[in-house]
Amino acid sequence: MEADCTEEFSALVEGGEYCFYSMEYDSCTGLEIMCDVTVTVNNETLSGECDELQAYFNITDEDFEDNSDANNTDSETGDVCYYEDSGSCLEDALTQIEGVTACDYAISSDVCTGEYTCTTTVVVNGVEYSGDCTEI
Repeated sequence: MEADCTEEFSALVEGGEYCFYSMEYDSCTGLEIMCDVTVTVNNETLSGECDELQAYFNITDEDFEDNSDANNTDSETGDVCYYEDSGSCLEDALTQIEGVTACDYAISSDVCTGEYTCTTTVVVNGVEYSGDCTEI
């Protein structure tokens, strides 16, 4: 998942001009695998891991969260429970399925309850198949 975070970043960091991050999740657990970010503050551009730059600017994940996510948090820990992700799975599919020309997925997961759904659409030899990620 990639997204522009300039609006939130500039509200949190004086002189913040630009913010863009790229994040990957484990599709089975919903946990973050990797997060890289590039920010510009007072015409100086910095890039690195999200955690490192958050520590540098003394900001947290919660600082970026919208209050509308309050219903998606664990009442005891305050952790965000629900996440969604989607994208292309063509690169992986090319190594496993002969004749594949397209592969897309959509994941929704509640890491607090363990509920998880993953759907995919795959095109193989011109025929489109859709269904649960584990069944296709």
